[in-house]
Amino acid sequence: MMFSNQKTNQTNPHFRTWKSGKRWLFAASILATLVGSAFISYPKVEASTVQITYTAKSGDPIYPTLSAWVWGTGTSSDNSWTTLKNVAGTENYTATISGVSSSGAGMTLVKKQGDWSTQIKDATGGTNINLSATETQSELIHITGDNVVTSDEKFTIPTIKVPTISNATVDTPLDLTATVSNPDQLPSLEGLKVEVNGVLINDPAHFIPTNPGAMTVSYRYEYTLPNKTTDTATQSISFQVAKSDQGILSVPANQTLSILAGKTTQTFHPTALKDSLGNETTVQLLDAANQVITPKADGSYELTSGTYRVVYTGKNTAPERVTQTITVNQAPATITVHYYNPNGYEGWNMWKWVDDNNGAGNTAPASSPTFSGTQTAQDGTVWDTAQLIYDTSGTAGNATAPFNSVSLIIRQSINGNDWANQTQNLVFAPNEDGSPKDIYVVSGDNTHIYSTEQEAMAAYKKAQEIVTMDWKAFDAHYAYEGTLGSFYSKASTTFKVWAPTTDVTGVTKVQLIDYGISTLTDKDLDLRPARVIEMTQGTTQSTDLSKNTIGLWTTVVSGDMKNHVYTYRVTYADGSVKETQDPYSTAVIVNGHRSVVIDPNETIPEHFKVVQGAQATWRVSDPTKAIIQEMNVRDFTISKTSGVASNQKGKYLGVIQSGTKNSAGASTGLDYLKKLGVNYVQIMPAADFASVDETGAGQQQNWGYDPENYNVPEGSFSTDAANPVTRITEFKTMVQGLHDAGLGVIMDVVYPHQANQSLSPFQIMAPNYYFRLSNGSGCGNDTASEREMYSNYIVNSVLYWVNTYDVDGFRFDQMMQIDTGTMNKIREKLSQIDPNIILYGEGWNGGTTALPENEKSNQDNIQKIPGVGVFNDIARDAIKGSDVYSQTDPKTGFVNGQTGNSVFTDTEAAVANVITGTHTSSEDKKISALTPSQIMNFIEVHDNATLNDLIWKENPKDDQATHDARVNLANAINLLAQGVPVIETGQEFDRTKVVDSNGNGVIDQDEFNAAANSYNTGDTANEINWDLLSAHADMVDFIQSVIAFRKAHPAFQLTSYNAISQHVKITNAAAGSGVITYEVTENGIKYLVIYNATDKAIHLGKSGTYYTATDFSDALVEISDSSNLSVGQTLHTATVSVNALSATILRLTPEKVPVLTPPNSSVLTKNPVRHTALKKGQVNPSVSAVTLKNEGQGVKALPLQEKILPKTGSEDQSALSVFGVAILSLLGVTLGLKKRQE
Repeated sequence: MMFSNQKTNQTNPHFRTWKSGKRWLFAASILATLVGSAFISYPKVEASTVQITYTAKSGDPIYPTLSAWVWGTGTSSDNSWTTLKNVAGTENYTATISGVSSSGAGMTLVKKQGDWSTQIKDATGGTNINLSATETQSELIHITGDNVVTSDEKFTIPTIKVPTISNATVDTPLDLTATVSNPDQLPSLEGLKVEVNGVLINDPAHFIPTNPGAMTVSYRYEYTLPNKTTDTATQSISFQVAKSDQGILSVPANQTLSILAGKTTQTFHPTALKDSLGNETTVQLLDAANQVITPKADGSYELTSGTYRVVYTGKNTAPERVTQTITVNQAPATITVHYYNPNGYEGWNMWKWVDDNNGAGNTAPASSPTFSGTQTAQDGTVWDTAQLIYDTSGTAGNATAPFNSVSLIIRQSINGNDWANQTQNLVFAPNEDGSPKDIYVVSGDNTHIYSTEQEAMAAYKKAQEIVTMDWKAFDAHYAYEGTLGSFYSKASTTFKVWAPTTDVTGVTKVQLIDYGISTLTDKDLDLRPARVIEMTQGTTQSTDLSKNTIGLWTTVVSGDMKNHVYTYRVTYADGSVKETQDPYSTAVIVNGHRSVVIDPNETIPEHFKVVQGAQATWRVSDPTKAIIQEMNVRDFTISKTSGVASNQKGKYLGVIQSGTKNSAGASTGLDYLKKLGVNYVQIMPAADFASVDETGAGQQQNWGYDPENYNVPEGSFSTDAANPVTRITEFKTMVQGLHDAGLGVIMDVVYPHQANQSLSPFQIMAPNYYFRLSNGSGCGNDTASEREMYSNYIVNSVLYWVNTYDVDGFRFDQMMQIDTGTMNKIREKLSQIDPNIILYGEGWNGGTTALPENEKSNQDNIQKIPGVGVFNDIARDAIKGSDVYSQTDPKTGFVNGQTGNSVFTDTEAAVANVITGTHTSSEDKKISALTPSQIMNFIEVHDNATLNDLIWKENPKDDQATHDARVNLANAINLLAQGVPVIETGQEFDRTKVVDSNGNGVIDQDEFNAAANSYNTGDTANEINWDLLSAHADMVDFIQSVIAFRKAHPAFQLTSYNAISQHVKITNAAAGSGVITYEVTENGIKYLVIYNATDKAIHLGKSGTYYTATDFSDALVEISDSSNLSVGQTLHTATVSVNALSATILRLTPEKVPVLTPPNSSVLTKNPVRHTALKKGQVNPSVSAVTLKNEGQGVKALPLQEKILPKTGSEDQSALSVFGVAILSLLGVTLGLKKRQE
């Protein structure tokens, strides 16, 4: 660039020429600094363009019409104005002028377009600036400050010379090497990168194409401009890769498909074929009548029985065409039992049955060396599957029903004793794809091992001592108590994994595979060169398991390994090799099949802090003070009615988004939880699970009870699953956001089984050790918590979530599959951190697990696991019934009236038992808990039908008001019972999961069944419809009041059965009455709770049916959804009536207290029907002066002057009023400590 005194067609002053050069660029830089201006990064400059940047003096005003008059370009910009745009927040203005020839073009700048008096001049008064550029050279101009014009020199653009590729074929090496001209004035050479179809190639000189088709090779050369910014030159070539033989399409093999018994179709995926030029073929599927069948969106077909033709047609000039035949048969599912007994087979046979009483059993003989019986769903065969299966209604012998389950025992019948020796009850399900399933059973010395994997059994058949394996002795010899996983520092990273070399495991070598830094998927990483690092096996055998390294493999890798992807490669004695992620992974790539080394210090989001003890102010001092709401991250936020931002729907961050509203403007999500009053959320599985493709392909909804990596957050809930750190920071952000809202976080964890046993890193690292090789849980792939290394793993995993993610509690799925010793270790370790961390789980009795009955963490053994709670199915069955027993004819409960189909003969007595903490027997059903804190009361969780759906199923003739009254009554009983209440999101506003898939307005049995087990039925069934908040606002308001009442009254959250016996008295629970009343005393105040499940109003008092000796004139209404009563109302009548299907609490000992408005009801969009808000001046029952706290030892309230709160006006002011009086109430409850005897 140069200045000249050349004239244009404008009247401009002359000025002398300045020569260009690097010295002016340098001078301009210095001057820019002196006048307070700053250079900015140059945009990319193409050949034949000139980039102009003007930097004004510091303090100059913004020039909105700073413009350049341009001439001599020979383009549309010739003799025209080009406006320089201001870069926001800076003194910089930029413009690009295209089509500049090597000479003859120029420009002049004015601060105001058309006003030549504002021209920018140099020191001599010159204004013209020459422009020049060529196809191989471009120019950058930088003008700094008023009256100062500078520029840099021209530079040559690098060029890439690419190879010419022709006649490329599969499996033939190609030389894709390219060269680059590197101009002298470019100060650095970053290197040439080569990609083939988007995949980086490390050795382009020896590239071998593996598939025919179109191929694009992209070359990218990064270089640094003279102004120190970077730019890129690119070039690409495209060509076709043909099959090496240039042959026609290969004919795919004909297929025969089988439809599983009970199903009507089978899915068919056409073979992926390409023609000789690599083009995808078109596919047509024809039925027997040559009618074309339309595929589904994913290209697959659902086929019924019959014969079909698949026609594949190529796209080349002379189209190639082949035909494939598909035969579909309605074939039964089969199960084959393979049995091995090194001691012979005399008297051994198999007993199989449809139910638990062996009533439908029959036998089959065993033979040497193995026997196998194929169970076929066809009557009249020796192995009659019709006697082995049962459908969803419990009907046996239905050959067309789905093959749900087989129960069998292999036994020895000798000397007149049919059961002289036997395996335990084995329960197996058929393969979901309808393919035959094999069961392998090995017996020896009273030990029986079983599996569905032949290779898993091979070791047991090799040596008798393995059959009689003593796992405790194995653990004493091989177990290790130290830390395992990857441990990062910038200088080096240590890798430690447990993989003992034994006859059982067969492991002979472990290697570390380092894939470098990458966010690629498994498929792409498979093509990437990897570094193989040998690991060293430990040699120390010690009774001190922290020093017992005999089963340990370690390596230390020098250098910074941050964000490196890695796996372990395991070699076995038979020469086979498997690769797996680290079982102790804390970070993984997308879909979790490879581990990632992370720097823990870079996974801590802003404001996140792990706190324990008194600092964790949201944690309650006893579980009975918790009100827990179960939620699923995706279901909670995915609905369009949630009001959650689109990029956070179904994500961790969506859970804590505030200000969300439904269609009617009512608060949803986090804001709703705070208003409802719950103080904990139980989050359904959020550790990494296998069923959802984290890349976003396919079905994205699943409950996640198929764990893949226990110590890694699930990636599909993250906004960037490909970034290993993002899911970690976003999970922590969610936890912190919930804590900030006063909510504790309870994780639903799934340690008793894994997604896939054969692919599990546990099975690959230590075959046959971590799994019981049985299906006792019904989920498959049962893990063995009683073995030292898996017990340690569970304990350490739980501690990791507490210490790293600040989790406040755990809900254990299938907890009865975990031994009591492990649960007690968890409780002990967590109590050392914070005794207020909550533990509970599914402790169902029964089951067919190999774990001894006295070691199961279940209801029967609850006294062996103090500080650990179990779900109370007695509450569920007694209050509302359940579809667990039958989905076609569910059992009913108290709120449904006396239907004759209840779980309990005396439902009222069962509910009374629940009210008092479920400590006595309800018709042989009892949970002998140590404290009420171990009793988790629920009537709805994710499993089975929602409360709303079940009550509609049981009472289809109800009108909406009657139906909602039943729901309210059930919720109130559950929330007010002694123990720990657990609710499911939406059960308080009629959540439904039933989808009318047929669109006929009628819900059939299949649709009800799908809703009851909706773990993978999609978002339509599972998402929370937040608009129901507004449709059922009166129900929400009522439950808010019930929750607030429970939280305000310690007598409804007692922590010992001794306290319950002193403070809770059942006064009516007559069998068949449909009415339950009970009294709760609290520091001299008596509360009467009335549940009316009949279809008529009931009357209490001198002229009533109940409490005929009581005058209710002074009674005050604390809680009620009976429309004739108002909360805060003093009755002034001797008799009180409560409506049908209602719940009411009366305070029988009046006491003057300040008015406290009920929980903020701004969530409502219509007036409540059954719940009446306080009127100005009314006394509120929720601020009773109490001294009862934690088993009778508490604080005495200070006397408070009666006063009436002023009218608060707006929603925000109302919230402040509630908060203020709540503080006064809290002071009254917590000051003046004084011990007393209960």
